[in-house]
Amino acid sequence: MKTCAATVIGLLFGASQMITSNAASIAELKAAIEGVYILDEWNIGGQTFRPPTVEGRFVVLNGNIMSVLIDTTRDSKKTYTTLYGVYSLTPDSFAYKYETRTTFVQTPDRISLFREIPWEGMREFTVKQEGNSVHLQSGEKAAFDFNPDGEIYSEDGKVLRVWHRAKPE
Repeated sequence: MKTCAATVIGLLFGASQMITSNAASIAELKAAIEGVYILDEWNIGGQTFRPPTVEGRFVVLNGNIMSVLIDTTRDSKKTYTTLYGVYSLTPDSFAYKYETRTTFVQTPDRISLFREIPWEGMREFTVKQEGNSVHLQSGEKAAFDFNPDGEIYSEDGKVLRVWHRAKPE
């Protein structure tokens, strides 16, 4: 009977340690991922652009995700986009989707509005943490690389946007 009780207590203690471990992992992942990011560079059509020609903010916080992107690389077509959505995070996976999109495209003769979201459903990523850096990978398609200084977003193995983490003043 004592052996059975000791076994049950041992199993419960082990299970509580696993739960605590996963909770700590989530806290560490959130600390590495969540924040406000400011655009440093945006690669468009093989060219790298920097502010003020392009500007942006990327926010990942409390289950919410937001992107604001401004592209004024061409006088003939300026684009202003906001995207709002949600994300979920486990020790092994990250997923997000945008629920709302507003894009204004300004040309010399008109301004157009687009509201179509970029994709349906959640976009799934695997999570790999190395120290205080986190790599999120969606197959061969897209990747986020978060580190204490910022984030790099890539598609098809090519860097698309580089962001630095906004620091509290």
